[in-house]
Amino acid sequence: AVVSTQSGHYGRGKEEERRAAEEMEKTIQQRIRQAKLEEEQRQREEFMKLREEEMRKQRLFEEENERLRLEKERLQQERLAQEERVRLELEEAERARVALEQERSKLEREREMVKKKEEEMRRLAEVER
Repeated sequence: AVVSTQSGHYGRGKEEERRAAEEMEKTIQQRIRQAKLEEEQRQREEFMKLREEEMRKQRLFEEENERLRLEKERLQQERLAQEERVRLELEEAERARVALEQERSKLEREREMVKKKEEEMRRLAEVER
């Protein structure tokens, strides 16, 4: 009777151990699943942070590109305006040069005419003598 009690008791102990081991296995599996879920969540959050940072950098890059494009456009407009001012100044200088040349030619012709008149007057004066 003692042996059967011991074996029965021993059998119940094995069953309880098996159930306890199954419970522990379930708990371990739950913890593993939970840890995987937490890791996946952490990775998603990290990915979102990286994605947001990448988008922020892209936005800054695009803003800087736009600023540089506008600056380049402004400088081109300034250069064109400066070239136009220089062109107009050169045209004005050329007109002034042509006008001075015409005035010089006119004065030269008048001087020649005055010389001819003086020469003519001298000849007439000599003829009268």
